[in-house]
Amino acid sequence: MLNKKSILFLGTAEYGYFIIEIFIRLYLLKYYTDIVELKPFLASIAISIGILWDAISDPIMGYISDHFPIKINWKKKTYIKKRIFYIIIGSFFAGIFISLIFNPYIKNQNDIFKFIYLLFCYIALNTFLTISSVPHSALCGEATIDTLTRNKIFGFRLFWGNLGLISGILIPVFLKLENTQEFLLRSFLLFFLIFGSSFTSISVGFNYDKFTHYTNNINNFTKHLYKILKNFLTLFQNRYLFILIISYIIAYIAIGINSTIALYYYEYFLKLNQEQISIILLIFLIIWTSAIPLWIYLAKIIGKKRSVILAIFLLGIGTMFSYPYFPEKQLLFPIIASIIGGILVASIVLLDTLIADLADYDYVKLKLKIKREGLFFGFLKFCIKISRALSIIISGFLLSIIGFSNPDLINDIIAKRISYIFGYGVGIIFIFAGFIFILFDYNEEKHNKVIHIIKKYNHKNLNHNER
Repeated sequence: MLNKKSILFLGTAEYGYFIIEIFIRLYLLKYYTDIVELKPFLASIAISIGILWDAISDPIMGYISDHFPIKINWKKKTYIKKRIFYIIIGSFFAGIFISLIFNPYIKNQNDIFKFIYLLFCYIALNTFLTISSVPHSALCGEATIDTLTRNKIFGFRLFWGNLGLISGILIPVFLKLENTQEFLLRSFLLFFLIFGSSFTSISVGFNYDKFTHYTNNINNFTKHLYKILKNFLTLFQNRYLFILIISYIIAYIAIGINSTIALYYYEYFLKLNQEQISIILLIFLIIWTSAIPLWIYLAKIIGKKRSVILAIFLLGIGTMFSYPYFPEKQLLFPIIASIIGGILVASIVLLDTLIADLADYDYVKLKLKIKREGLFFGFLKFCIKISRALSIIISGFLLSIIGFSNPDLINDIIAKRISYIFGYGVGIIFIFAGFIFILFDYNEEKHNKVIHIIKKYNHKNLNHNER
């Protein structure tokens, strides 16, 4: 049984992961084009390759953490863990590479060197982030099979992640990215925040990191690649997962387009300055974080499915009939929208817990000898990365269609078209995701039966081992 301390702090590693996420999303491309002065198309190619590798590596790491625990002998004791040691290794090197990737000292190098440096650092960063984050998600999912406790764990996990987003926005205010003299201080701070937050998760989650059997036979690499592919394909035998993932991908495409177009919308359509935009983003993140308990409570009252459907449709309708009609240079309306949007987007915590629920269903339905939370959350992250890549491509394509080519040539017609993408385009995609999710019929009654079977199986094994 998890205590309150474990429920609260098991998800703290998300704080560091989300600092990395916000730094990459907001600053990486702009940093390399404006500060390092790398040609935009070269920077875009390097980042795209990194995203593709990131997507592919997530389910692979999920399989590895499920099937290959790490064994360590320390002071005459043997520790075998499926997740913890991967989290330690991954977070340590992720903290190093998020610092190295924002290196101002490569500015005077040629474009080829800058391109290779960015590509290498971004792939390395994504690799070690995957090594840490996928096992951490799985650890949060398998720490308990109790639905209400799991909801709380993922609620606090998202809470810590949102604090990371807020910190990622505020850190550059105090440590300017363009100031080369503060590079070492910034690097130390980022490393400390990332590795420190992971260490908290490690300390409280150490005793919940279970394994069923240990093997260190990784010699036949081809055989294991085949097993990874085979395990990956078996996920699609879970019809509930297929529907959930399709709606998840579509919803994340809407979120991705929203975040990609946001600065264009606020700057060119609403004509807000950078400080006003930062206020909107911070309010959104604070409200998002604060609203997480609301959705956990609603899920308890009306169920997860109804809660998610309510949030998705309200997001879609609200986005369509608000953003295209806001008056320019007015901060009040986008702040109200960010408050409402933050409340609704917080419902995403329920989608994460549904993935963990379906991992339990998978364990029972396929009569597996090993639980596969790592593979499930690796697959989820794979889908999120694919959605992110698709949203970037769609955003660029839509901007080209409406005639956006140079910020200096923006007129009222193009600005209005940007508002249509930000409002009608994103809203329609949200509504489409909602209609897909209606087909998802894995309810609390079915999950309670799964939990009953797992408890009965665990009790049987416990009695057998005692004999």
